[in-house]
Amino acid sequence: MRKRENRIIGAGMLILLLVLSSQTVWANSSWVWLTDRQPYQLLPAAAALTVLIETVMIRTCLGIQRTGKVLGVVLAGNLISFCLPYLFIWLEGREMGFRGFAEIIEKGPNYIVGTIYLILTVAAEVPIVSWGLRKEIRDRKRGCLVTAAANVLTTVMVAVIERILCYGQW
Repeated sequence: MRKRENRIIGAGMLILLLVLSSQTVWANSSWVWLTDRQPYQLLPAAAALTVLIETVMIRTCLGIQRTGKVLGVVLAGNLISFCLPYLFIWLEGREMGFRGFAEIIEKGPNYIVGTIYLILTVAAEVPIVSWGLRKEIRDRKRGCLVTAAANVLTTVMVAVIERILCYGQW
């Protein structure tokens, strides 16, 4: 039964990876946002909702009683994972000749949540949560799986919201 579950999870992750990584390239044209808001403006609400959902999932699925500790660890993991994509956008923008972070964000089609973001989120948050809750998590493997699943769920949710509320064209 365990092998079947792993195959289903693996196939789901592969499909998710393929869907989130597709991108059209339009050479020699400029990006224009068609909405008044841009993805970075959704960050505070997305972060709050993400932390809440992940805290509830981890606390409930792993049977941890200390809600405050779970919230603190999840919050720390999310702060790091929310900053990583912006760091990469900033580094890439500097290579392209942009001077300030605001200019980089305003000039490009910077959907924050995508395949790389998902990978960074899971890579950052799973170890942080595992280490931060090591005394409360009885089964470390299950703890990692629940944390990864919570992050995949919230990342996909934010990606969908981001693309519904913020769109543009070349």
